[in-house]
Amino acid sequence: MSKFEKHAWVALVAMGVMVLYLSLVLHSLAKKNVQGADFVVIMIVIGGVGAALWTAIERRIEAGYDEREKKILSKAFKWAAIAFFGYVLVMAWSAFFIIGGGGVIRVVHLPVFSFVGLFVSQLVQTATALTLYNMSESDDG
Repeated sequence: MSKFEKHAWVALVAMGVMVLYLSLVLHSLAKKNVQGADFVVIMIVIGGVGAALWTAIERRIEAGYDEREKKILSKAFKWAAIAFFGYVLVMAWSAFFIIGGGGVIRVVHLPVFSFVGLFVSQLVQTATALTLYNMSESDDG
């Protein structure tokens, strides 16, 4: 397994663990009915630090990729963005039609939906990257 393939799988597992962990944290915060601007600031700071660390690690790993791998990753990211956008549309319209226009969604579900959307997009990115990588490997060999 190449460095590129290992990175794709590790990114998918890391995103899955993050989604599960954040969903559990949100569930416990919802049970305690946590609210207020101070919690928003805390979550923004924690999220910002986490995103900055994730980005720094990704950039360091991707710096070692050749042009073919960078092109594959770029295509995979485009498909992941399309998948995330599609997921958001499906979730919004599904909620509208299943619950109804006058229905109510518990607020705790909204961030969980977004985290699951991030996981879905990471899954699409990983699958696309691995597929394109293996197709290019078979073309070369």
